Amino acid sequence: MDKFKKVLKDIYFSFVWLMVLMLAIDLISKWIIEKNVSLGQSITVIPNFFEITKSYNVGMAFSIGANGELHWRIIFIAISVIFSAVLIWYYIKKFSKLGTWKKVSLSLMIAGAVGNLIDRAFYWKAITGFDGVIDFLQFYIFGYPFATFNIADASLVVGVFILIILLIIEMIKEAKEKAKRGEYKMTTEEYFEKLNKEENKDSNEEDNNK
Repeated sequence: MDKFKKVLKDIYFSFVWLMVLMLAIDLISKWIIEKNVSLGQSITVIPNFFEITKSYNVGMAFSIGANGELHWRIIFIAISVIFSAVLIWYYIKKFSKLGTWKKVSLSLMIAGAVGNLIDRAFYWKAITGFDGVIDFLQFYIFGYPFATFNIADASLVVGVFILIILLIIEMIKEAKEKAKRGEYKMTTEEYFEKLNKEENKDSNEEDNNK
């Protein structure tokens, strides 16, 4: 029983479930819109703030990109494949060293990247009757329409935002630690000399551990 609880705990704190959940919500929501909303149709949810407006995007996120030329679409698919692969590789490679919020951030980013990759790679007019990524979330800011996007875009942006906040926090903590160690009182030459010594020390420790 304890072993089972540990497995469940490990699964929960891996946040793979979050990755799968966001990907599923993205794909399902797109197909609900595809089957029930006409192209260009707008459904008001909150007047002057939020509406459902269906569109197809063969460019990049938030309808940014080309006008549907085949070579551009292939380039965007290749970029999506590389980006998704790098995120997944980094998540697996650094998993044991990642904190909780970095796992959350990467899980959201992976779900978003893969969600739109599926649309770009498999949704072609000859197969599905339409081309590209399904966008439908339309918000208005001060009465002006914001870019139309989808759950995958939102997941990706939130993941990036969390990551940026984490990096800023880490930079502040590192600056405070350096201040405590008196590194800011050093000359530039002294600082880089100490930095080189620490890098050489870490490199030697890694070699000894191999």
